[in-house]
Amino acid sequence: MKNSFKITDTKIVITLFTLAFAAFITVAVLNPGKQEIKPKNFVGIDAAGFKHYPDGHMERMEVKFK
Repeated sequence: MKNSFKITDTKIVITLFTLAFAAFITVAVLNPGKQEIKPKNFVGIDAAGFKHYPDGHMERMEVKFK
């Protein structure tokens, strides 16, 4: 029986190239990229001094007197 599983330089180069290509495709697919951040545009300020945002978030507004 002939040994068909001889490891040659060509097989090593093809295997490394295939693994590198698969790793590149995997990283390209799984990397979400830069996330776009929406600016916080507040809706308004209530009488207690809370800023209201469209997503329901509230922040306490600090009032500074001179």
